[in-house]
Amino acid sequence: PWFPMIWLSFNCRGLANPKKRLALKRLTHESRCDILFLQETLCTSDIIVRTLQALLLGWIFHGLDANGHSGSLAIGINPRKVKLLSSWGGWGFLGMDIFMGELGITIKIINIYGPNL
Repeated sequence: PWFPMIWLSFNCRGLANPKKRLALKRLTHESRCDILFLQETLCTSDIIVRTLQALLLGWIFHGLDANGHSGSLAIGINPRKVKLLSSWGGWGFLGMDIFMGELGITIKIINIYGPNL
């Protein structure tokens, strides 16, 4: 049987607060999402990737650095549902090429920072 893919997008405005991290973890588990888009992570990409991978064990994340106090992004995938083929990005956008095994298709997913010119 085919199971739907659940995508979650969240403007988190930073994840330094432990309560916010716990809320994100709970929301991710309760929604059973397979792909997670985060905006305004307010961190460098290496810190946000380590933080998110510790929070959501087994997930794969790619992050984009903040530009000053805004513009940071992250994308996460649950590898039990999708396979990461590549990740890429530039200022204000972040993307992944993923293979959705249940559907047998490859797609590009892109997370864009809204105020980007």
